[in-house]
Amino acid sequence: MASPSTEVRQVLEAALRANGRQLGKVFVIDPDFKMKAAEVVQRGGAANSGAVGNLRCAIRAIILGEIPTSPTVSRQCVGSINGLLRDNPNLLPEAKKFLYEVRQGLEDRASSETYREAEAVDRRAASIDLVRAVEERGGVYVYSLPHYLNFPCKSDPDRFWYKVGFTTGDFESRVITSHRKTGLPEDPVVRRTYFSKELQPRDMETRVHKLLIASGLQTDAETGGEEWFATTEDQLDAIAEALGFEIVGPAEPSEDDDA
Repeated sequence: MASPSTEVRQVLEAALRANGRQLGKVFVIDPDFKMKAAEVVQRGGAANSGAVGNLRCAIRAIILGEIPTSPTVSRQCVGSINGLLRDNPNLLPEAKKFLYEVRQGLEDRASSETYREAEAVDRRAASIDLVRAVEERGGVYVYSLPHYLNFPCKSDPDRFWYKVGFTTGDFESRVITSHRKTGLPEDPVVRRTYFSKELQPRDMETRVHKLLIASGLQTDAETGGEEWFATTEDQLDAIAEALGFEIVGPAEPSEDDDA
């Protein structure tokens, strides 16, 4: 879509600089997108490189009108725009109009079946590599179902359902095969694997669960089971990083070349 006028861009950049959340922090640290994501993390912009990449996509959407290819990232950008609008009720009318148009473009991308299917293909391919890694090394895995990844929690549109568990090398037979036996129409998709040189997989899982539960993110066991959590991949990575775990994410096309 069309870029904003110089005046509108200046107004939006001022709103970003005044934003006290991670969105504003990343913009202030690197307004020209010249730094490596790891450097932005080191300067306190976000918890990890993946979060920096997603926030940069939101910033590009806000000041440049760029729509990410990924429906999931586009949906996250919608949340960033909504937050910016809430925080700036007296924003210049032309700037509001531009953000409304960008938000509509993001919502259209997020709901596009064509882009969703392309994203699902990338996720399935990346999941195979992650399953192989956790089978070989043993560790904590994070997976979800394709439907859950496309539709956020009803109670919180910024969060999605993820199952966090551990394996000592029997993931394929114990997890995926058991899912197939339940008659579910889709296989789980692994989104993260975490590893530790000091802790056994079960102990790793216990620590991750403890922090997730303390944050109030555990679902009702009657609804999804005690290992399901309403959270985000960025939040899960932040927990793993705080615990000193090695984080291995999916090798998918990046929306942010510097991430």
